[in-house]
Amino acid sequence: MARPEHGIVEVLGRDQKPIGLGFLVGDLHVLTCAHVINDALGRETRESSRPGSVHAILLRYPFADGDVVRSAHVKAWLPQERETFDYADVCGLVLSEAIPGPGAAMTLADEGTDPDDVQMWGPSPVRETGGHVVGQLMGAVDAVRYQVDQQLGGVFVARAGFSGGPVWSRTTQQVVGMLQAVGGEDVYVINPAVLIQAWPDVLFRPPPCPYIGLRAFDESNRDSFFGRNQFVQTLVDDAVLLPLVVVMGPSGSGKSSVIDAGLVPRLKEQGGTAAIRMLPGRQPFRALARAFAEASAAPLAEWQERLRRHGLRHCAQQFIEDAGLGRLVLVVDQVEQIITSAQPYDPEEVSVFFGLLAELVAERHSQGRPYLVGAMSIRSDFFGQFITMAREDIGEYVKVHARTLRPMSEDELRQAIMSPVKYPITIRDSLVERLCGDFRGRHGELPLLQFALTRLWEQQRGRELSLESYHQIGGVSALGRYADERIELMSDAESAFREHMPVMSQCDRMDL
Repeated sequence: MARPEHGIVEVLGRDQKPIGLGFLVGDLHVLTCAHVINDALGRETRESSRPGSVHAILLRYPFADGDVVRSAHVKAWLPQERETFDYADVCGLVLSEAIPGPGAAMTLADEGTDPDDVQMWGPSPVRETGGHVVGQLMGAVDAVRYQVDQQLGGVFVARAGFSGGPVWSRTTQQVVGMLQAVGGEDVYVINPAVLIQAWPDVLFRPPPCPYIGLRAFDESNRDSFFGRNQFVQTLVDDAVLLPLVVVMGPSGSGKSSVIDAGLVPRLKEQGGTAAIRMLPGRQPFRALARAFAEASAAPLAEWQERLRRHGLRHCAQQFIEDAGLGRLVLVVDQVEQIITSAQPYDPEEVSVFFGLLAELVAERHSQGRPYLVGAMSIRSDFFGQFITMAREDIGEYVKVHARTLRPMSEDELRQAIMSPVKYPITIRDSLVERLCGDFRGRHGELPLLQFALTRLWEQQRGRELSLESYHQIGGVSALGRYADERIELMSDAESAFREHMPVMSQCDRMDL
């Protein structure tokens, strides 16, 4: 896969020496600063009138084998005449022929991207091949520009000759702006909206990525959660009849997602419902009290006392009465933490927590909507151990009522892949077929698939997600490829740790 800097070209002056940079935004399209082109043509730097079509600009590609120079002409120009360069300094060029070598068009960051760590490339006084500079995106300084605070590293700083080059996210490798000027330690970058305004026929900023990478789905991104509708409906039906809904499945199967982005929002749609969420950790009783405290005005210590004195059901009823609601959903995520974290350290915490949980499972719903519903997830490889070490009443309940979350079917995978994509973005049928084949039945399918789709979104070309881009990101091993690339892109200071980090290109599974 091409590195970001491989999309950069050098703009040559009349003496055939580089005076600025540009970057590929299409096979024949290059973006740079208007003032760089003025300097290349020997015009006044801040001349606002558009150069005539007879003016040819020479571009050199620094990453090719040998000296590769191409001519180009101006196709897009901002500013308009008599417009100040502070707010309009963009030029679009069309090449006479494509540039050979590893270069690839760079993609503008999507509308939801707001990165902190960014990277640049440009001429170096001590290295003929140029060098990298990293920095932090600090925010807007005016209507069209961002400020970047570069991390100073000796001679490797942004300087004269960087103008017109891209500034890209170190995480996604998407372009977050075009470098316009350097003032001391600060770098000023033209934001993507202005770039698109200058050349709307070529430039496009994708909408926010609808995929979530390695994170679990929750209520905030429930609209992008597809493929588990039938299973979620089963959980909703269980919540009417059972006091505790239990989801069991392997790591990475999406247990947290079906509860947090499926069951909980569906129950809230019925009205009068609140939800609190906990991870047991090393102190499950304290974690439960903290979940109540964070959702109410009462402090942690008070909720600990209430739970010990009055029990779970009484506290839940008091909570919803104080909130003016009719039902509380208590989510206990990753309950296997009681085995892996809590039980060896604080058995009393575990005992108290199990006592409260037993109070919940002992209740049987009568007619009408219950005021307390529990939802619990557990990894299948800890299921037997949990049943053995839990109280007998809890173990028996979980053994009887747990729902197993099985691998996604091909139809479910198609829904997860295709349903989040909205116009004007399209996804090729050949890519969908390949993704279904690669991820169907694979361990950790949901987070690995979501990660691959997120990378594809970042690498899209022509408003399309393609099989070619899938191959470029590493296919089914996209996560391992990405980890190796992050290591290679480490700064000199960070690279001291590189020898202690494993090569991950063979990583094709996810243990969550």
